[in-house]
Amino acid sequence: MNSVSQQNFKPEQVLHYWFDGAEHDLELLQARSKIWYSFSSERDEEIERKFGALLHEIVRGHRQDWSETSAGALALVLVLDQFTRQIYRKKAEAFAYDERALAIAYSAIGRGLDQEMSIPGRLFLYHPFQHSEKVKDQEFGVQVVRNLLNHCDAKWHDYVNGSLRFFEEHCEIVRRFGRFPHRNEVLDRESTPEEIEFLSTASSYGQ
Repeated sequence: MNSVSQQNFKPEQVLHYWFDGAEHDLELLQARSKIWYSFSSERDEEIERKFGALLHEIVRGHRQDWSETSAGALALVLVLDQFTRQIYRKKAEAFAYDERALAIAYSAIGRGLDQEMSIPGRLFLYHPFQHSEKVKDQEFGVQVVRNLLNHCDAKWHDYVNGSLRFFEEHCEIVRRFGRFPHRNEVLDRESTPEEIEFLSTASSYGQ
């Protein structure tokens, strides 16, 4: 299938592709999570085929009006923070647009747009904070997810609590090293002896 033409891209296309009906269904969400957090070269290629043109539009400054709505802001973050990690997997470009995604997330939260999103939607809006290599962003991410946990419906408690643990673990890595050591190789950064030891045993956070 070809990429959707420029004039036809809509935020809802991004959200439908990413969530596929799982935003309000915990059972579907668990199955969807296995897709989100596992590697598939076929899926990487599919995302590039379907949304690569949209990513390039956004990078060139188009679709800025999307940030004015909750659906649009979330779609922008998904493209800049998630699709990039699949289109450019194991390349420096995977992290090239993290600052843009972060700015959109901060702005959306500041205007209360996250309050209009589903629980999974809010967590993905918050993902740029756990991808940041700045402690202040990491700590803000932990704060907003913890706030979500304290106010979400009971049925979402376990799911959000699990996400909070990941946010906290990412935060601890950045507090410890000031960066994600897993990115060092692809970003051509020299690892310290402590980072080398850490990388020999740690999970692959930082992609």
